[in-house]
Amino acid sequence: HDSVLRSMAARLPGSEEALLRIGGVGQQKAAAYGEAFLACIAEFVAETGAQPADEPPPALRRARAAAGASALTTLALFNEGRSLAEVAAARQLALRTVEDHLAEALEAGGHVDLDRLVDSERRAAIERAIGELGEASLLRTIMDRLGDGYTFGEIKLVRAALSRSQPTESRDLAAAE
Repeated sequence: HDSVLRSMAARLPGSEEALLRIGGVGQQKAAAYGEAFLACIAEFVAETGAQPADEPPPALRRARAAAGASALTTLALFNEGRSLAEVAAARQLALRTVEDHLAEALEAGGHVDLDRLVDSERRAAIERAIGELGEASLLRTIMDRLGDGYTFGEIKLVRAALSRSQPTESRDLAAAE
């Protein structure tokens, strides 16, 4: 991903440990490409005297899309007080699909009581991992950072809640006018 390359260009990691702290770089990518990237970065630093810079600002997000009809139906059932399992049964959906719908609704600005879905301590840990790795990181990368005991659904929901609080391109453009 371009964001991973931008992060490498800005941070200029000099070790595998530093490389693994870059969002989007997990154990597999580091094992497959890390040595080559680190060699190129070291050569560049030696030739130019470049110093690590602060992380470049994230690219502006596209304007938030509205949640689809199916996601809104799922959201309405959840907000009636039904559990994820009850919503899944009522809609004849997989639990993962219900989580995806709620994440979609969150990203679109819908109200989802995240406390019903993710314990506050787990949420804080997920938020820290996303903060360290970057919101654009793959779910697997975030999961690897957190270790066993977390689910992709929890990570997806917390990330969606965080993305809702980030500025969107349309808001930024409107504010600039």
